Amino acid sequence: MLTAADRELVTREPAIPGLRVALDPDALLELFLPQWPAGQPQPQSAHVRYVRYKPGTSLLAGVELRTATESARAFVKAYGRGGEAKVAKLRANGDADPVGWGALVDDELNLVFADATADRALPGLRRLTTTADGRLQPLRYKPERRWVGRHHQAAGVVRLVKVHRPRTTAGYLAAQHALTAAGLPVPALHSADSETGVLTYDWFDGTPLDQLAPTADQLHEAGALLARLHRAAGPVQGRPPNPTADVGAAVEAIAAIAPRCATVAQSAVLSALHARRALEPVTTTVHGDFSADQLIARPTGLGLVDLDRVRTDDPVTDLATWVAAELAGGRAPADAEPADVLGPLLTGYLAGTDLAVHRRLAVATTLALLHRAVEPFRHRAPDWLPQTEALVHAADRMAHASQHRRVRA
Repeated sequence: MLTAADRELVTREPAIPGLRVALDPDALLELFLPQWPAGQPQPQSAHVRYVRYKPGTSLLAGVELRTATESARAFVKAYGRGGEAKVAKLRANGDADPVGWGALVDDELNLVFADATADRALPGLRRLTTTADGRLQPLRYKPERRWVGRHHQAAGVVRLVKVHRPRTTAGYLAAQHALTAAGLPVPALHSADSETGVLTYDWFDGTPLDQLAPTADQLHEAGALLARLHRAAGPVQGRPPNPTADVGAAVEAIAAIAPRCATVAQSAVLSALHARRALEPVTTTVHGDFSADQLIARPTGLGLVDLDRVRTDDPVTDLATWVAAELAGGRAPADAEPADVLGPLLTGYLAGTDLAVHRRLAVATTLALLHRAVEPFRHRAPDWLPQTEALVHAADRMAHASQHRRVRA
């Protein structure tokens, strides 16, 4: 079922005729169940978990399917007019899928609905599905980017499995080796196949910190752990940071889904980039997506997971992503100062570094909030539009408050 904001988006986007169906799991099943391959378990329900939207061109969605006995992953891709050749390629790849149920196509809508094993960008998933013993439990799936699951092996061992685009595997391995060599508490790499993009890790038992009420000691430990990460040898592989291009893309994405706040987003980014130019460039190895859900509370202490965005960048980026995540999750007041949101985490961090962070923090948090503003839409939050608008306005307040502080100084 579409929300009012979804319907507005569909109305603004006539160039992608299948957009309405791609966003509505009930409509998706209604359209494609009559085509369902014989002998394949039919889904009883569907949930769109993740979307990537290119205005005027396409929308790609990761879908969780529930059958009578299991949960599975699939993707749906809606193309604009002129995408017929791409639809044909996806159809052919689905026809060649010996593992899953292939691909179903509505040619009139330029719409493809396919099993995750038919994902052309992740050939390792098809290989994994045919060779893995025991049971694979899907956890997260971003079509054409990454599949994450838990492998319950026949011998009783549990592993974390990630399937990446093969050409990106070298960067992930470089990050893993750099942090392991630094002695950081990250999951141990068990096996790697660069040809297929399949990486297997030891499973981290514990509870993500965002599912707890973290103690001051745990937050202090998180800050100390982050300081250790920033001291890790680098640089790791990956493209150099380009904040102007990166945040420019974020503002374009905001304008596409929430046009009423596009001007506010543009104002915030201009203020933040202007302030950033006055700061001395500093780079270290960074986590890239540091937040409470990336820390696992274990009996032996905190563990750090999800190293997919590790790169060389401004270290304050990690503090800012934590603040943005806390604000977005409603765990801190929308008008809170970044240092107050960090609290004991910042104390623990500063004890392990001589970096002067306070002048940099508001600028970095502004940019982090703008990057996060499209996440409610991407992850299909029912109230994604007000969430997006609130994050954009929080970024604007942060940018202009920082500007006023500089003027007074």
